[in-house]
Order: sequence, then structure tokens, then C-alpha cells
Amino acid sequence: CFSDAIVGVCLYTPGEKPCYIPINHTDIENVRLEGQLNEDYVRSEIARLIESSSKFINHNIKFDYKFLSKVWGIPVNEEFIFWDTQIGAFLLNENEPTHGLKPLYDKYILRKKTTGSKFKDLFGNIPFNYIPLDIAKVYGANDGYKTYKLYEFQKQYLDKDHPRADMQKLSYVFFEIEMKLLPVIIDMELLGIKLDLVRAKELEHKYEGKLLESQEILDRIVEKYHDKIAKHLKLQPLIIKTGFNLNSPTQLQYLLYEIWKLPKIDGTSTGKATLEGLLQENIKEEYKLFIETLLDYKQNQKLLTAFIQKLPSEVKEDGCIHGRFNQTGTATGRFSSSDPNLQQLPSRAGDIRGMFCAREGNIFIGSDYSQIEVRVTASFSKDPTMLHAYETGEDLYSKMASEIHGLPYEACMEFNPITGELQKEGKKLRSNTKSILLGLLYGRQAKSIGEQINVSEKEAQELVDSFFKSFPKIKELDKITKLGASQNGYITTICGRKRRLPDIKSRDRWSKARAERQCLNAMIQGSSADCMKLAMISIHNNKRLRELNAKLVLTVHDEVEIECPVEHAKEVADIMTTIMKDIGENLFNIKMKCDEEFMFRWGEPIDIDNL
Repeated sequence: CFSDAIVGVCLYTPGEKPCYIPINHTDIENVRLEGQLNEDYVRSEIARLIESSSKFINHNIKFDYKFLSKVWGIPVNEEFIFWDTQIGAFLLNENEPTHGLKPLYDKYILRKKTTGSKFKDLFGNIPFNYIPLDIAKVYGANDGYKTYKLYEFQKQYLDKDHPRADMQKLSYVFFEIEMKLLPVIIDMELLGIKLDLVRAKELEHKYEGKLLESQEILDRIVEKYHDKIAKHLKLQPLIIKTGFNLNSPTQLQYLLYEIWKLPKIDGTSTGKATLEGLLQENIKEEYKLFIETLLDYKQNQKLLTAFIQKLPSEVKEDGCIHGRFNQTGTATGRFSSSDPNLQQLPSRAGDIRGMFCAREGNIFIGSDYSQIEVRVTASFSKDPTMLHAYETGEDLYSKMASEIHGLPYEACMEFNPITGELQKEGKKLRSNTKSILLGLLYGRQAKSIGEQINVSEKEAQELVDSFFKSFPKIKELDKITKLGASQNGYITTICGRKRRLPDIKSRDRWSKARAERQCLNAMIQGSSADCMKLAMISIHNNKRLRELNAKLVLTVHDEVEIECPVEHAKEVADIMTTIMKDIGENLFNIKMKCDEEFMFRWGEPIDIDNL
């Protein structure tokens, strides 16, 4: 929390003793201890170091630099950011159980197997300003030394002149992508994004009303079976005090499977997939109404508690949420986010996204890569049908559906190209083909794909076989990727990022099969992540965008959002989408498409020409 004070600074340089500079240690009555340097003096000296040509090596440098900027007002100097040992550790082994400094130091420097000593392990919940100076100096000074020793270990592998080509590429990912991305993320997190608290309160009332309506429907249905519930030996004791609990998996299981005798399509689970599966069964309309309402209830309950009620608590004094964007948040290299987790915010929940709004006089411009993972697949596989569809602007999924089913392209479109009328069968064929392709890219098997498109496992397998027969280049790409991973133990992305899959060589066939299913997805998703990160770096560093005061505020999946003054919106959008398309086309040698939107509220597009 940036309302905290900086208690001390750890420094180390080769050939000198590691040091800890205490600034704001106090006794338990918060009286500042003697023997510490003046905070203003330390701040001025740190600012002088950052402004100089000094190169800083940190473990999680983003956290440190944000504190220096927010608490001490030291502006971001991109030249200062040289090496982050936390990111280096991730690129060298994303499968580490932890990328904490102390466990990594113990493992790679001391060569002993320990978990390291975290602050909480040593001091519990005691604030660091209460730690005595003689103890604090040992703990603090060692951090600088350990970070440098870990850097020395990493630099022999993340070397631009490494004798191995794969390590040279990994070095490129480290220096040219991840390290150059750090200033971008620091600026995004420091800037934050404004949240409309009035809109949040309105949505809270709206969704509480939705829950109440659903609750009434569910209660009415359950009440019809009151006598059976009351006589049920296992269910009756559970509800005798509080009534039927919709959030109790146990009570739902008894109701669905023992009182209503519904088919157990997935054991006795009451999860979303199982409930959706039950809707495909031949069951009473009343049971369907209950399940449909219950699914809505659960979804709205999650939106209410996880976002509508929680997001306002994240707002800081400036009216903004300063979330965290983790560039090493997933094993494939894609972003994750927290405080809040925007990756989990449903894209269709536009009213919830609308709580985020542009600052006065500004506007959001969102741009996302259209079908980026499918385009990357087309690029890597060199499939002629896919490449031709993207080159000519044909709808890819309709074109693929026509190839699989031997039907005219027009018959597989969602809308008739002449009359514009909805074609139900064409829509279904297109949708199923999309589900099959994306399912295969995500390593799903026929059973999972069948559940998604509501067909049997046998029918799904036949569709998958037809798909591969029509698109052998994709199957060949999948085979080559698995073979390479089996030989090397990892796959690489377009830029050289590695995804290590040690189970690919496992003797356990289930573990091996699970690793094999990850191969193609890891390569495609990781390459897409490389593309997105390079685009963000280029957008951040574009001179004209800086002149127009355009700033990145967030990224979610394949989408980035810029905030800029309204009067510059069109020019900013043109530059932004041009950068994104150029980066993608240069990487993958395939025509890219970016969908852009103008918004005063995230998720609520407006017509910029009518402003």
C-alpha cells in the first residue's frame, strides 16, 4: 500500500559490503529510533543514483520503483531498469514452485533445497519499522547481496552471445520484451483507471434485484417439494434451521439426484458444466426452469460479490483503481491481473465494465487483435484455406465449415450474403466449426468439444476427424509440435520464449497425454503473448502518442485500452491500430485485423463521428 512509509533501503555493489540504510524504524510507541539517516537526504541520493548512468538490479523491480515514484516522487527513468531477477528466474524456469528471492538463492547459489526464510516466517505480522536496527540490517542488507548473486547466475544463461541459439532467443525475450515492458506496466499501474462509484451503487441495487427475482422463482419451485424434502433422511436435518440453501452443493445434490431423480451425467456434481449438461437431457420443464434460474443466480451472485461490491473497495484517494498487471502471470507468457482480476470479468457483462470510466475530457480507445490465436495457427501451419480466407477477407469459420461439410461457402454463413436474413443451419455449422478449432487449439478432446456443441462424444470425434481430414496442415503442425517437445522437453514461441513440459517424457501415460495436449496451445498462446507485449511497448514508446497525451490504462487478453483527450481520439486510434497490425504482420507474415472501439465507459461503445 502506497500509504506506507519507506522504512529503509537495501544497496549492494560488487566489491563492497552489502548495506541496509535505516530511515523510519520506530519503537512500539512509534517514536523514531536514533542512528538513522534523514529521509530527505536518502531520497535525494537515491534520485541522484537513478538519474545517473547507474544500472539497477532488483528482484521485482516494479514494486520497488512504484514505491519510489509514489512515495518519494522519483519519476520513472527507463534507463535505470536493467535487470529483474524475478523475471529472469521465470524465463529460465516458469515451473519453479516459487520465484521468491530467498528460495531461488538457496537453490541456485547455495545449492541446497530449502524454502528460504520469508519475512512472515521470521517476524510474523510485525511491521518492519518495529524490527530492531541490528536485526533489520542483517535481513535487509542480505537482500541486495542475494539479488546480485542471483543476477550473476542468470546472466550466464540470458546472454545475447550465448553459444546456443535457443538461449540467444531467450535472451532476446528477456531484454527486448520483458524488461522493456516493465516501464509500460509501471506507468499503467501508477496511472490507474477511474471507477464511477455512483454507477457501482446503481449496479449493486440492480443485481440485488436480479438475485431476489431468481430467489423467488427457485423458492417457489423448491416449495412444491417441501414434503419430500422434509422426509428425506439426509436433507431434512440440513434445512431444519435455515431452510433450503441454494449455495449448498450437498443440498442441491440431494434435490437434483435423489428427490428429482435427474440423470447423473457427471457423478453428483452441481458445477456449471453439469447443470448445463442437465439442460440437454429430457427432463421436466419445471426442472429446466430451476436449473436455468439457478445458473443465472450463481452468475449474478458472482458478479455482485466479486466485482460490483468489491471494486469500490479498491479505489484510492485519486478515485482510481491501481490494479496489478503481472507479465509473468501465466506459464505461457500471457498477462494475469489482480486487485482486481480483470481477466475474470465477463466480456458480456458490459454494464459492469461500464463502472470504469475515462477521466474528465478524455475517452477510452480499445483495440483488440481479431482471432489472433487462429491467425497464428494459420501462419505456423501454412494452411492454404486459412491463409486465403484471411487474405481475401472471407469469414474463416464459414469457409472452414464449407470445406468440412462439402457445402457452398454462403450456406455456412450466419447471415445470407444477399438478403441479410439469419441462416440457422449456417450459424450452427459456423459456430460448431469455431468450437472445434478453438477446442483443438486449447487441447480439448472430443468429449469436451461434444459437450460444448451439444453432441455425443462419438459425433464430436467424427467432426474432429472430418476437420483434420479437411485441414491436414493443422494436424501436421500439432504432430510436429509434440515431436519437438518430446525431443527437447519444451516448445518455443515465435520470439524464443520457452514453455517447459517435463511430463512430455513421463512414463505415466496420463501425465504424458496431458503434456502433449498443452504443446500446440502453449506455442500459439505464447506467440500471441509475444505479439501483444511487443505492441504495448511500441505504443508506449511512440513519440506522437506521447505528444497527444495518450496513455495505456489496461490490457485484458488480446485487448488494450488507451485513454486520451477526446479531441485526439481519431488520430490516436489510427496510430494505435497501425502499430498493432504492423507488429503482428511482421511477426507472423499474415494479414492482421484489429477491432477498435471508442468509449467514455469501458464496454459501452459510442459513434465517434456523432460527438
